[in-house]
Amino acid sequence: MPTNGLSLVGFITDQQQALTHLKTGCVPGTKTDAQLMADWQTAQVNLGQPVLNAGKPSIRPIPASHRAYIQQLLQSAGVVQDPSLQSVACEQVEIEPLLAYQFYVDTDRSTQHCANLSRPPTLDELLNLCLPLAAPAESITGVGQPTSAVLKSPSLNVRVMAGGILAQGIAGVRFGVASPLVHVTVYNGRYYLHNGFHRAFGAQQAGATHIPAIIRNVNDALSAGIQSDGSTFSEQLLTSANPPTMAHFTQSNALAVQIRRFSRMIHLSWAEYAIPEE
Repeated sequence: MPTNGLSLVGFITDQQQALTHLKTGCVPGTKTDAQLMADWQTAQVNLGQPVLNAGKPSIRPIPASHRAYIQQLLQSAGVVQDPSLQSVACEQVEIEPLLAYQFYVDTDRSTQHCANLSRPPTLDELLNLCLPLAAPAESITGVGQPTSAVLKSPSLNVRVMAGGILAQGIAGVRFGVASPLVHVTVYNGRYYLHNGFHRAFGAQQAGATHIPAIIRNVNDALSAGIQSDGSTFSEQLLTSANPPTMAHFTQSNALAVQIRRFSRMIHLSWAEYAIPEE
């Protein structure tokens, strides 16, 4: 079943790419190509004027009253075991100016994450939402056969964490839940939302202007989260005078769409042979 979402398809300038996005990334239903092209043109108009402070959010320190929580976070296994998180700051980042390289947000998922927030949210609520001390539990089901196994989860945060010979007498994969931390990268002085789109959107809709996040300086576009395979907006657009930002999602400048719902599947198989040594 599809889910409700918002798309920044208006930033796509190529007609065929926009049509492909609306037909494959989204669920077009019974709409014809001509109707989808009309949606795209409407989305372009609805983007409005460029966000004046795009990529330049205001930053607030975490109050001293909550520094113990941050220290506990930085010493947690999820942070300590991730080499990319060894030199990070934890601050409160303004939501709307953050550059958004992701094409859409799933508003149903955002509601699921943020349904229990106060209006406006308290800092304690936002810390638990955006910088949780432990990964949330995710539903994972499995089916095993004599020489294979399949794991399935409705959450794409379930990932293969390691594979190979894991210990003496054990080979296979180790799976788990990817880092749930809201993560901002800084590339050439501009701030990108790297992880946490749904929580950032939901927090803003609940009345928050800033969210706590880990902030990491990076030296290249790929480390910032910008892909060159078309799965994100391009570096050229994101560094332009009119880049996509979280404000385009939160201020009703995005196109309401139906998004395809995906599940994570992990398939393992194994075999045993006797081979001649000649």
